[in-house]
Amino acid sequence: MCINPTHLLSGVEEFRELLRPGDEGEMRNLYRCRSILDAGLTVSFGSDWPIMSASPLIAIKSAVHRIPRDSKSGKPFLPEERITVEQALRCLTVNAAKMNGTSEYLGKIRPGFFADFTILDRNLLLNHKMKDLDNTKVLMTVMDGKIKNSVF
Repeated sequence: MCINPTHLLSGVEEFRELLRPGDEGEMRNLYRCRSILDAGLTVSFGSDWPIMSASPLIAIKSAVHRIPRDSKSGKPFLPEERITVEQALRCLTVNAAKMNGTSEYLGKIRPGFFADFTILDRNLLLNHKMKDLDNTKVLMTVMDGKIKNSVF
């Protein structure tokens, strides 16, 4: 199943407005990453670019924290559906390659695979507070083994 968690950032009230009267309970079915993963299904993330940001960092933040822009309380939407940074990274890499039928050459850093990766200024597996994700900087992007951008 492909999910775009960045839609959570655009706000859940938009979704509520689209529901018919009496269907408000359907809100509990929005972006249920944790439940789907716990059921043993494969979840991959897409970006819906150019409608939503293509930034994988925003997708990670959305899936891990689940705090919509229109949240007046600053609390997560369906907090029980939050996932870990490691799970979000898998959804963006290994799982996305599997779902796209490209897992023989994409989604992992290993010999024989395309060298597509990004180097960040911090280890997201260790630092995943909201402010850490907001302040993460891309130091280098490599695509097919070629440096596309670098601060070095």
